[in-house]
Amino acid sequence: MTKNIHLAFGFLFWLAFFPPASAQTEPIDSLRKILYNQEASPAQRREAREAIFKIQTEKAEQARSVRPQQIFLKNARRSMEALQATEDSLINQLLYVAVADTMADNYEKMEALSVLSTWMDHARPKQDLIVEQTVQLLGDTSADLYDFQKAEAVQCLVRSKNPNAYPFLMDNSWYLRTVDDYNNMNFWFLRQETAGNWALFPEIMRLMGKEEFTEVESIMMVAMLLDKIVQDPPFLIAVLNLYAQKNQNIIFTQNKQAVVELLQDMH
Repeated sequence: MTKNIHLAFGFLFWLAFFPPASAQTEPIDSLRKILYNQEASPAQRREAREAIFKIQTEKAEQARSVRPQQIFLKNARRSMEALQATEDSLINQLLYVAVADTMADNYEKMEALSVLSTWMDHARPKQDLIVEQTVQLLGDTSADLYDFQKAEAVQCLVRSKNPNAYPFLMDNSWYLRTVDDYNNMNFWFLRQETAGNWALFPEIMRLMGKEEFTEVESIMMVAMLLDKIVQDPPFLIAVLNLYAQKNQNIIFTQNKQAVVELLQDMH
């Protein structure tokens, strides 16, 4: 009997990968019989359950792939990638004319800079809107996003270096860390050219006064960010002390002490 079950399962597993178009539900029905067969082994039941899940997942993906939104999104991604390549090439050529082209006269250099400035004027409002919508979607508890989608969205916010994204990034700092970051104590957020970025400073001050840092990773992230922004440890410690004296916030004072101790250890 066990041998027959093995043969039946092997045939059905083959059908799971190559189901006839007219009988796509039959493999699942047959696999369910194996799943609920008392004579089937635990391993056979597990394999049947996995095969059913695989069939259902593939059917769901096939159904999504023909949705107009999915077709548009695939075409849009390809078009945006092509446009990005063209845009990068144009920007590089304009920069060359404005900066390095010895054959270009001053009029042509100014014209190149004018084109570049127009591009920036148009890009900034769109970037603000994209950041706003990204933050809104990440904050929507009903969105039910996958973890990899959340990670991509957060990385988009970081790469934008848009100040409108800083409140969200500071309030949700756990998005900024990975398992590897715990080991090497180097958060990937810090690799985004934070040096001298004073627009991030008030958001860090707000975060320090909002909730007590109970994890060493949070203290480390704040200390390293502040250290990169100010680039002057004694001055930074003096500023933190002034903030503590001015605000008289117990939570801020406790966090400040932890951050200062770490800064002193770092230097």
